[in-house]
Amino acid sequence: MRSTKGELIEQKLTEITLKFGRPKQIIADRGSDLRRGIKLYKQNHPDVIDTYDVTHAMALLLKHELTGSEKYQSFIQQCGQCRRQLQQTELSFLAPPSQRSQCRYFNVEKLLEWAENLLNSPLDVLSNLVPNIEPELLKSKLTDKFGWLASYQDSLRDWSQMVQMTRFVETQVKLGGLNQEIFSIFNNT
Repeated sequence: MRSTKGELIEQKLTEITLKFGRPKQIIADRGSDLRRGIKLYKQNHPDVIDTYDVTHAMALLLKHELTGSEKYQSFIQQCGQCRRQLQQTELSFLAPPSQRSQCRYFNVEKLLEWAENLLNSPLDVLSNLVPNIEPELLKSKLTDKFGWLASYQDSLRDWSQMVQMTRFVETQVKLGGLNQEIFSIFNNT
């Protein structure tokens, strides 16, 4: 669609209904255009259930938790600075993954995995990846460029656990739906 105005969303939903039948449930993010279109559609189909997409809900939960964390915000800034410093150097392949501003909380785990993998990589493995640098010089460069990561090691575990919990919720809701059984799984976990 060239435009996602609410009226156009409602029109598409109506076309889908005519072609395939009325949906029981619409799952979507909370974008204003979609919300308006669904609201307009529900005026003619009030029994259709409108459900917030669990993936977006979990990303919003992560955003809420992590934007309030000075430590995480510092980590993000350090990652950006590190990425800029490593551009066009022999260590550029070790740079943190770029974070798109629009969906950074969908992809938190990529950044966390990068940091944990780098912290857990033995020097001899990294030396094999950059064979044209003397091991002692490489060690010095790695310490200079990535030494800051050590101060985040404990936080990385906490943040990774937070991400794992949101992914667990996503998977359970997507596979089992929202029902009493799902609530008991969450209560026992």
